[in-house]
Amino acid sequence: MMPTYKIPLWLPSQIGNQAPFDHALARLEFQLREAQAHEALGTLRRSLQMRATFYDTKDRWARGQKQNTRSKNAINSAQARINVARDEYRVARAALVNLSKLLSQPMDESLHVLNDSDIRSMKTTETDRDSAGRVFTLSKALRSLEDEDIRPVHETAPGTVGLTGETRKTLSWIWRGGKITGAEEDSYYDEEIRVEWAKSRSRVARYREEIRIVEEEMNRTLRFWNWKADQWTKLASIQDTRTLDSSVQDGMQAYARRQADMCRRLKVSFESQWAGTSEIISKSQKLAENPDAWYKMKEKEEEELEAAKLRRLASRALGQK
Repeated sequence: MMPTYKIPLWLPSQIGNQAPFDHALARLEFQLREAQAHEALGTLRRSLQMRATFYDTKDRWARGQKQNTRSKNAINSAQARINVARDEYRVARAALVNLSKLLSQPMDESLHVLNDSDIRSMKTTETDRDSAGRVFTLSKALRSLEDEDIRPVHETAPGTVGLTGETRKTLSWIWRGGKITGAEEDSYYDEEIRVEWAKSRSRVARYREEIRIVEEEMNRTLRFWNWKADQWTKLASIQDTRTLDSSVQDGMQAYARRQADMCRRLKVSFESQWAGTSEIISKSQKLAENPDAWYKMKEKEEEELEAAKLRRLASRALGQK
């Protein structure tokens, strides 16, 4: 017998004409699938812009294995979101196609078939010049130097008319969405960046709040152990007022003093582990407010690491001699 949680629940788009059902459910799924497709396209566009930003940051600033690894992880994370949004859109559109036939209802014409070649960022479009450049690189990379090749870099070669214009760029349909025209591309691109900026700003605010919470928890932990030690010290002094056997009274006082000492040592231990935390947080906040200083600091660290690496290589070479 099949367990209940393994029984499939068929949606109207999956049932089709195989069994009778209330078409009101199909119309409801049609609306949900249409919204799902548009939402998946929005997620896909934002993730593509994020990936383009990560690539740009990696090319500009990533130096050394550690930073390159972090950049690759960020790019892989963005790529994973792109893949999820791609699959979600394709599933939603396939359901819309089935429902459109079932209900004889036209679907949104802006929801085209999503091919892998359509999934590219707005600013990294495919042009005729790109294709010609690849062919040129593969077929004539080491050809003989002719007089016509000796020219300024901004001049085009004879016979390459029409390969350099911005008007020959092909923009993927996902950036148009049935509403975006060529003249609106820049404003639409800016809108996507503003969305990511707002999300990043929200994350920064949350991180700052978490830092303040952790700082307060650290302070409260130290105050707690100080208060607990005082409580045990008071209990040790109270034993003098009780009418108990001297051996029992001494034992209770010794236990209370030992507990007070343990609390004080825990406080000292935490203070030692957290020493310099406030300075690190203050320095990090200043660097966050001044990105140029952060980049300069990273560049200096990379230069020092590279110099240390060269010194090690030189010492090994001298040792082999």
